[in-house]
This record gives sequence, structure tokens and C-alpha cells, in this order.
Amino acid sequence: MFKRNCVLYFVGILLFLNICMMYNKINLFLAATLVIILFFTIPINNRWLHSKIIDNNILMYQLKNPELEQRKLDRYGYSYAVYKNLADKIKNPSVALILLPPQQHVKMVKETRFGVVEPCMLYYYTGLRSVWADSKNARQANYEVLVKGPGKISVRRIHDKVYLDSLVTAYKQMLTR
Repeated sequence: MFKRNCVLYFVGILLFLNICMMYNKINLFLAATLVIILFFTIPINNRWLHSKIIDNNILMYQLKNPELEQRKLDRYGYSYAVYKNLADKIKNPSVALILLPPQQHVKMVKETRFGVVEPCMLYYYTGLRSVWADSKNARQANYEVLVKGPGKISVRRIHDKVYLDSLVTAYKQMLTR
């Protein structure tokens, strides 16, 4: 009888502690909710909440268009689309090293929508390795991005090392101006 009473007593204590824990969880939830509400009553935080979350139509647009590529295109714009198209034209991307033109060259040919990104961003966009002309690996490039004018952007394989040397030299001169 004593063992049975001890077991019942122990079960009762566990139930009581479980109910107390449940109330603790509810109290913690209510306290956290109150802190968040108070945080957003501060005027600068309230303006941020409304400008970035509540009044922003981007959230609804992204919920309606969950495709990753479409969202990347909307976020990164024209340059992202161009780099993705260029990446599709490269036959063996694992060995490709792309020479990027300087932004001065792009401005010189009057291409206003296209921006030359950093090599790390090109890798993020496409998975392709790239270099600038002033990089120590520039003379190892085997592809180049050609910008001939507005909307005339392509990628070309470099077979001739003499051509590559002259291209790197010309790009370096543009960078020093």
C-alpha cells in the first residue's frame, strides 16, 4: 500500500510540474510577444516595420511567384540574366576561367544596363570562375566576356595566348586611366 501511495504521489508531482511548465511556457510566450510589440512601438522601429514588411508589396509578389530563378532575376536584374545566358554557352564550365572587362570598357561602348560584377559574384550567379585583368591569374583565362555595345554581350573562347596578352594589357591600361 505504501509503494502504491508513493507511486501515486510521484505521478501527482510529475503532473503538477508538467502543468507548471506549461504555464511557464505560456508566460514566456506572452512575455516575448509583449517585448516584440513594445519594440515596434518605438517610432524608428515602427517605420522600418511598415516600410520593409507591412507596406511592402515585394513579400506578396514573392509569395505568389516562388520560383527561385524568377526571384533571382527580379532581385539582381539585367546583369544576372546576361551572366546566366553566357554561362549556358560555355561547354565545359569546370575548366572555364573567364576574363571580365573593366567597367570603363562597358561605359566606353555605351552599354548602360550591364554592370561588370566581381569574380566572386559571378561565381555566385553561375558557378563559373572569373578574373579581372589586373589579377595574377588573368593570363590563364580561356574565355572572355565581349561587350560590343548596348545589348551586344557575348562570351568567346580564347585560343591564342598572344591575343590574351594584348587584351589583358589593353584592359590594364583602361584601369590605370
